[in-house]
Amino acid sequence: MFAILKQKPDKMTLRALKVTSASIVFLAILFFIVLVYAGLYEVVDALDVKAYFRYASDGKFEQDVYFREAEEAKTEIRSSLKVLLPDDSTPSRIQEYFKLLLQNETLLKEKMNENNKYIEYLKNNNVTVDDAVLYMKKIINLDEIFLYAASYVGMLLFILILYFLYKWRISIFILSGILYFILVVDSFTAGIFLDAFFPVLQIIYSYSGKVTGSFYLLSYDDYLRLSKNFLPATREAALTFIILDTVVQSLKDSKKRRRSSKFLVAYLELEFTLQFLSGIKGNLIVTNLKTVDLEEIYNLCKENKSDEFAMKAKEKLDEWRKVTRNQKMTVSELYERLLNIHKYLKKSKYIRENIIR
Repeated sequence: MFAILKQKPDKMTLRALKVTSASIVFLAILFFIVLVYAGLYEVVDALDVKAYFRYASDGKFEQDVYFREAEEAKTEIRSSLKVLLPDDSTPSRIQEYFKLLLQNETLLKEKMNENNKYIEYLKNNNVTVDDAVLYMKKIINLDEIFLYAASYVGMLLFILILYFLYKWRISIFILSGILYFILVVDSFTAGIFLDAFFPVLQIIYSYSGKVTGSFYLLSYDDYLRLSKNFLPATREAALTFIILDTVVQSLKDSKKRRRSSKFLVAYLELEFTLQFLSGIKGNLIVTNLKTVDLEEIYNLCKENKSDEFAMKAKEKLDEWRKVTRNQKMTVSELYERLLNIHKYLKKSKYIRENIIR
């Protein structure tokens, strides 16, 4: 008979598997970011569409005064601007429409100023052509704003997955510190520091493209989205995690101190009871033990599953519960059972290092 031994994967293999799976999770998060980005528009649309117009007009209007309302006022602003569109086409998304018009901002303003009805309409609403152009730019910027927010939500989820699933708490703190350092240096150098990395990242991107079969060249605009939106959003997500982790750790430490304090009282009660029972002779029957809070001792042992002797003390306490349900004990039996529990507690590494000094 030959026994087939299953060899456990070594630490390096497990680490490589974790990194690979984390990379797959990251790709899934990128898809999730796209979903959140699209979902944010849906949420705002459902709550209050006027929020877009208040934002783009700096709180002056709750409707599209510069275009939709202007069309209803028969200024014919859209038709007068059609000459600025390639092939006389009108994109369905207003952001894309405004981008095409703003390709030549000077010419756009000239065409707007040539429309006397539109200029008169703007004056009646106490705004100018410059206000209209600023409105257009802010509407275009909605995509960047929502992408920033979606990146923040996605990266926060990714960090939480790394924390809860992969237990990479220290790694998250180290990488967060490095990222924060890079972005602070970049802000002090007015964006020049990160901008200098563009050629390097372009080479890396093109090399990885050859490996994967994708020949898309990283553009400068894509790099700006990465350096000015994605990385700062990741930094904010990391800072959010650090704040949450600090609060949770503080609550855990507070709970641990309370539990340790209660356990210490119960442990001292146990020692006092053992000392008292050791001096009693005879086979007196004990009906109920009220001098020791065994429940606190049991709970603390239960929390420390990696501690061998704490688990053995828990097993003795489990036996205790079975015995006390079915029969009464003599003083000698009670003393022996408590002594076994005390013996394991004294050997417990966690209890010796954290509770008993």
